[in-house]
Amino acid sequence: RAHYRCGKARIFVGKYASRCARIRMEAAAKRQRVVHPTLPPATEATLLALGGAEAAASISRAAAAAGANDWPEALCQAQASAQACWAALHTGHWAGVDPAWRTAYMVAAYYVALAGSQVGGSEEGETVRLRAALRALDLGLMLGGTSFRRQLLFLAEMIEAILEGKREAPA
Repeated sequence: RAHYRCGKARIFVGKYASRCARIRMEAAAKRQRVVHPTLPPATEATLLALGGAEAAASISRAAAAAGANDWPEALCQAQASAQACWAALHTGHWAGVDPAWRTAYMVAAYYVALAGSQVGGSEEGETVRLRAALRALDLGLMLGGTSFRRQLLFLAEMIEAILEGKREAPA
């Protein structure tokens, strides 16, 4: 049987491997090829001018924590940034919101979903975490800009594949 490394676990791929394990392995392999989004310098400068210094800093800290596989810290920082961006997006008329806030919200939603899907916990809680991650991506796609749409859609596909594999896996 062929086997691949996925994190610390060895996953066997063959006729006896579970569908869920193969989906996880494929998702992990594809996730490594995707470049995680970061705030463009112009967007970060605009946020600083608009009073969003803490939101921009939280996104940077979330990206750094995700790069170091510190998922709880990445989740905490991304959620703080998403809340700040959410507040800015819901202040005043929707057309009057600066596009920098939409881009920042999209990046924050990406890291909320990525970190939320990676944080450990019980097997029963995994489905809840994955659904919450999909919700964050959905909101990021609806309220965010168009800059990082490809990355959010890709992450949503991977999470949906894992959820589908969990449904099809025999109990």
